[in-house]
Amino acid sequence: KVLPTSGGVYGIFLVSNGEAMFIGDTQNLRSTIYNHLLMGTEHTSIIKRLMCRDQNLPQITDISLAKVWLKENCCIKLLVEENPRKRLLLSNGLRFLLDPTYVPEK
Repeated sequence: KVLPTSGGVYGIFLVSNGEAMFIGDTQNLRSTIYNHLLMGTEHTSIIKRLMCRDQNLPQITDISLAKVWLKENCCIKLLVEENPRKRLLLSNGLRFLLDPTYVPEK
């Protein structure tokens, strides 16, 4: 399936139980999901970097293992929203409601 290039909010969820792993917002969903989440390096992929540091996932010791784990265990859901203010409100609201395992670093 082709991802939209518009802005929006995305969530990474565990397939097994629907638990939210990460909620983020972006100006370009396709670029962020492909470059940062699927193909990203330790410097560009927030969730992979956080997973490598997570003591609850001792089997994930590097970025490549995090990538494989994400592909095997997670799904991505999207909300398209072009307005930056609304995107921020949506992502913050979803983080509050869903309490994801990983929160973007400041």
